[in-house]
Amino acid sequence: MMQIGVSSMTMDAIARSCGISKRTLYEQFPDKLTLITEALRHDGQQKHERLERIFNDSSNRLDALLNVYAEIRKQVSHTSFALISDIRRLYPSLYTEFESAQGQNNHYLIEVLKKGRNEGLVRDNANLDISVQVLNLIIHNPELANLAYQNDLPLVRVLDEVFINFLRSIATIQGIELIDKFFSKLYDNNNIILNNKQ
Repeated sequence: MMQIGVSSMTMDAIARSCGISKRTLYEQFPDKLTLITEALRHDGQQKHERLERIFNDSSNRLDALLNVYAEIRKQVSHTSFALISDIRRLYPSLYTEFESAQGQNNHYLIEVLKKGRNEGLVRDNANLDISVQVLNLIIHNPELANLAYQNDLPLVRVLDEVFINFLRSIATIQGIELIDKFFSKLYDNNNIILNNKQ
């Protein structure tokens, strides 16, 4: 589902990929909407648990946010851009639930950044509410995928630029050093992985 979106996914294909009959699948999930809803909720719960571990293991809030972004980045590289678009178009009630969760995530992000401010990593004069809203406007803009396509870039690389610029715009000098070091290491590791695959 994450790779192909919702409209391309059939109950037959899901049953086959699970190695079960379509009838068995329908015994567990009476329709496609129920299956998608449960799959997304399960995925959301797993993400929440991973993110909690990241925050517990991080030395500061900015480090935690960067590691959370690295986790999100992995998911984005394996997720079809059509997924959210399909859900918005085919299942508006589920999309409303998704948007509500996004609102909670925004609130949580602002709280984390406030703690980063107390750690000297986020500027005191940064307007966090506006900054987070601008970040969301950019990330949810459908033109973002077109930008990646027109420049022959993976979508995740465009998101990197958005996130780097977002964080750098609100960070202190000490915070910017952490951000630059993190992304430098991230790209070095990606180049090593790519070179090993060739």
